[in-house]
Amino acid sequence: MKALSTTILLFSFLSLTLGTTARAGIDDSDLAPGRHAFARGSITTKLAADQVSTAPGSGLEIQFIRQDHSALTPVAGLPVTLKSPDGRTERLLTDENGLARFTACNEGGKALLDAPLASDAYFHITDGSVTYRVAAETPCRGVTTLFFKPDSPGGQALGIWQIARRAQELLRDSIGLKFWSSPLQFVWPSTADYYLNGEVNITRGDHWDVVGHEMGHGIYDLGALGRFGGGQHKIDECYSRELALSEGWASFFAAWVSVDPADPDAKFEFMVPRRAPIRFETIPQDVCRGEKNEWRVTGFFWDLLDLNDDGESSQEGFARIWKAMADSRASSASDIKLRLINQGFDAALVSLIWDLNFAR
Repeated sequence: MKALSTTILLFSFLSLTLGTTARAGIDDSDLAPGRHAFARGSITTKLAADQVSTAPGSGLEIQFIRQDHSALTPVAGLPVTLKSPDGRTERLLTDENGLARFTACNEGGKALLDAPLASDAYFHITDGSVTYRVAAETPCRGVTTLFFKPDSPGGQALGIWQIARRAQELLRDSIGLKFWSSPLQFVWPSTADYYLNGEVNITRGDHWDVVGHEMGHGIYDLGALGRFGGGQHKIDECYSRELALSEGWASFFAAWVSVDPADPDAKFEFMVPRRAPIRFETIPQDVCRGEKNEWRVTGFFWDLLDLNDDGESSQEGFARIWKAMADSRASSASDIKLRLINQGFDAALVSLIWDLNFAR
């Protein structure tokens, strides 16, 4: 969700591939003020690990590990270039364990590592103009582990990488990436959390749900899934159907990327501190009812595919929901409801899920 330190009005009309969609006058002042860790322009684009450890070995292996809460998580899919003392260069992607295995160079020498935070034509993580990269000097043999704290400069940049890369992989496996016609540019640290015309602005790279939400706006845009609304929106109040749809879908996307669909207490951690945690499996009764509320739109989409039975037993896949929405230019959740039914979703089940989220 869009976390702002001050009230921000974005007066801009977007010329999108889906047509001209206005995303004007967004006021997100309700949504997590004062959560900045670093000022814009204060981080060098050449990132360093917080801790480096080495172990003996006959080959040359580099491993990237980032702490996420109490877990040590591998940084997968990162493009790593290693330049040996003799000038030889190799480029590999880290595997699911965060490892890249290179040809060993002369023992006792040092190799130079460079890992740009860019995924081909899909996304890159920048300071607004320059792409971040991890740089290090490593022994020519053995295992070198680069460790990143969750909230350090390198840890926050790689936190964005982990969300974006996971989203890319999930989208590739479920619907393919043909729709992804232009790269998303992540801007971090930004002055506020918002999406605008291909830019995903992030204040805190370690806030996984906020990162996923803002990326969700970019995917919504690329897929021409619906229209954007404008004006102030508080997550527990009602506003326009367009705004509720675009905001609610972006949160649904963040959940799809990072939350276990079987979790009976599915929730967001960092969004809207005054209401956190934001539970979307069970929405509080005081939240404004109806399709003009984004929290309830998120619950509606989540109930279509989650594996927890809370009065409904729908387990539809993300791909079927996407197919019903793609290129729809939808302006409301009710538009999506009709499209789902027309695409072959069980009408009675969709209506039940609708009532569970919007009418109760």
